Amino acid sequence: MKSLLRQDVGWYDVTNQFELSSNFNKDALAYQRATGEKLGSMFNLFSMFVCGAVISIVIGWKMALVILASLPIIGSIIMLFIYLIH
Repeated sequence: MKSLLRQDVGWYDVTNQFELSSNFNKDALAYQRATGEKLGSMFNLFSMFVCGAVISIVIGWKMALVILASLPIIGSIIMLFIYLIH
């Protein structure tokens, strides 16, 4: 949007207004699809992790502490797999 406001007046004379608004609308919808779904999934997974950790600490705190202590090891293995895949 800022780049549109920085254009010279002559640029708007040679650019089709309908095409400009159509391209802007397409870009906005693509951005909404890309962030909206992923952001919702990330929030859902994070809240499930926190709730699961709280419930497990309340029910069986010894086993929960062992599992939480092993999370850095599991995370590093997952990062290694992601690195090897790419």
